Amino acid sequence: MWKTRITRQYQIEFPFIGAGMAFAATAPLVSAVSEAGGMGVLGVGVMPPAVLDQTVTQIRRATSKPFGIDIIPRFATTEHIQVAIQARVPVVVFFLGRPPGGMG
Repeated sequence: MWKTRITRQYQIEFPFIGAGMAFAATAPLVSAVSEAGGMGVLGVGVMPPAVLDQTVTQIRRATSKPFGIDIIPRFATTEHIQVAIQARVPVVVFFLGRPPGGMG
């Protein structure tokens, strides 16, 4: 087996983390990557916070394994951050900028 700091820290089988590509890394892909032993990452893009919450729920229904979300700060609000916190998303990536609301 492939044991690395990443596999141990996130309790995944393989040191593979999917790219959170907006509009491409959707719930089915995230769930499939996580189920296969890597870490799927959801591309949030311009997804409204309510849709993000529904999508995280959809991922959780499909897998009990770790996953992440990839937020593009210029399209995000503090409500996106609140969804991630309340849903206890294991990994949150901020791509191309700092988190909204002075959180970073």
